Amino acid sequence: MIPALALLALCTAGMLCLALAMDRHAPTAWRHRLLRPALRLAALAQLAAALAIACQAWGASVGVVVWTGFLSAGAGLVVALLARRR
Repeated sequence: MIPALALLALCTAGMLCLALAMDRHAPTAWRHRLLRPALRLAALAQLAAALAIACQAWGASVGVVVWTGFLSAGAGLVVALLARRR
């Protein structure tokens, strides 16, 4: 249960960082572009940590599949959040 919650939180945060680093969504959060490379690096770190947690909890082969499922769930949550914000 705990690895699943951590995976969902990390994948959602990573996808949110990637979304806010895009040209389309960045103006809603801030005005300058200096944070965009930092957001991309933060997203990379969060998604890599989520992959490491998944592989440690379920093994390498199943962990990658579980990680992609949580990536999809995190992306869906971010899409719902950004669509509601408009």
